[in-house]
Amino acid sequence: MRLEFELPVVVRARHGRAAAEKTVMGFVPHVAEIAESELRDAPLALAYQQPGLDSPSMQRVEYRALDGHLWTEVGTVPSAPAVAMTMGSSEIPPFFSGRKGVAEKLDKVMRQLSSGRWQPAKVIAPNSLVVHAVEKRADYRFEPLMAMPLQGDVEGQVVPQIEAFDTQLRDFVLIDGRVYRREPEPLIRLYPDGQWLSAGVERRGYARRQIRTPNALPRSVGWFRLDDRSGLAEEAEIIIAAMGDPGPLNDRISRIEVYDRSVLRASPEGHAIYDVADAMRRHFQAEISRNADGEEPGAVIGRWLAEAPIRDVGYFKAISGKLRGDPILDDVPTELEEAFMAIAEDETGKFANFTGTGRLRVFAREVARRWRDRPVSMDFVGKVPSLLF
Repeated sequence: MRLEFELPVVVRARHGRAAAEKTVMGFVPHVAEIAESELRDAPLALAYQQPGLDSPSMQRVEYRALDGHLWTEVGTVPSAPAVAMTMGSSEIPPFFSGRKGVAEKLDKVMRQLSSGRWQPAKVIAPNSLVVHAVEKRADYRFEPLMAMPLQGDVEGQVVPQIEAFDTQLRDFVLIDGRVYRREPEPLIRLYPDGQWLSAGVERRGYARRQIRTPNALPRSVGWFRLDDRSGLAEEAEIIIAAMGDPGPLNDRISRIEVYDRSVLRASPEGHAIYDVADAMRRHFQAEISRNADGEEPGAVIGRWLAEAPIRDVGYFKAISGKLRGDPILDDVPTELEEAFMAIAEDETGKFANFTGTGRLRVFAREVARRWRDRPVSMDFVGKVPSLLF
């Protein structure tokens, strides 16, 4: 399908006789192609039901398999005419929205300018676009960039933005006239929710549900494939019992349907390790600043390091250290894997040198037990008939 857009761009340039560069926001006409497929070429692979992010009513989310990827409907059909982006509106075309989308980036830039320490940058608009779009939250239609008398390396700034948009556009496809977005495999997330545990399907990388937890609790204690709901129930019973039986599992999922098991390739245990390691790191860093009156900073951690075995120092260094900002992938970094294997090899599960809360110790022990007892395999042979859970 051929799409024509007025693509928003941001450049730094001199306008007219201006001696200094300004932040200029405008648009450039852009033509792009979005791939089209028939419904028979993209069979239904996964489906589930659970309450929506913004509504308590049940939502059915379907994933179709196409070209070795999973695609899910975004619910918006693009129109052939040019699309003008309306700032401050939730009705933004799907190609501009989503995590790290064009609309999100522009809104972030304007909010930074409006709340920055220095006077907001003046732009080519009535007064300031910052005031116009952020404070008044009014509609603003960008001007054509080529119609502005700009001086400077405008093309060098615009081309990378167009290329980034085209890259983002490749995550969309038309199937039977509807727009689908490519997403990673959804997983069931088991996470602390107050005094008990909750479970829900997580659409990783797109519809992430923010979970607020204290420093000593992980954001998740387990990840499970859609065909392992029974395993989820078993693990939840074990963890709830270890927590002192605070109550039943709050299962938000109404129905799971797996039609093609070959699409289930994620390594869920790796995500649980990351989440528990992050909780340990946050707790470990908080402990560093908890010194007695009159002590030098870091005294408490110095005492711990002096008394801890070399093995414990090694794996806590790997867990508590910053993970270099690496993205969470299916493969666990070597040092983090070695750290959790060291924990998993501790048959007692007492973690005598770990000063975390009892709840965090329970979560760390259970994740380590799953890592030890059920090594992850991503090998699936053939396809199976429809599985309903």
